Amino acid sequence: MTFVSADANVIHVHVTNSGWKPSTLRGYRLKFPDLPFDDAPLEPIEADAQKGRVPRRNVNLKEIAIDDGAADLGLIVGGISSRARGLTDPEIRSMLRNGHATVEIAVQEANDPPQGPWHDRSDTVEAARMEFIIMKKIR
Repeated sequence: MTFVSADANVIHVHVTNSGWKPSTLRGYRLKFPDLPFDDAPLEPIEADAQKGRVPRRNVNLKEIAIDDGAADLGLIVGGISSRARGLTDPEIRSMLRNGHATVEIAVQEANDPPQGPWHDRSDTVEAARMEFIIMKKIR
C-alpha cells in the first residue's frame, strides 16, 4: 500500500496484491505517530469503485476484494480530534511540517480467518503532504 496524494476531501492510495489469491481490505485508519491527534477511521469512497479502479468489491464497501493486481482507492476521513486544545492554524501547520501521518489498511489474506487477526499494511509520510485534509477535518 502506497500513499499517493491528498486533497481537501480525499486521501488517495495505491494498493497491490502480488499474491496468488485474492485479499480483502477490511479496515482503514489514519494515524499520527508523533502529533497530538487521535487516530481517525477512514472510509473508501464509492466514486473510485464506480470508475472501475477497484477490480472487485463486496456489497459492503468497507470490505474490498483485490485480485492479483492493483487498485487505486480514495479514502475519506470524517473528522480528526486534537488532544492539544487551543492551537492556532499557524501552530498546527508548523506541527504538520515536522510530523508524520500514517495511512493503515487491515488486509485479510486468502488464508486468514474471517474474524481476524489480519495484517496491517501502512505507509507513513510527512503530515504536511496531507495538510489540506487535516486542516479541514481537525476538531
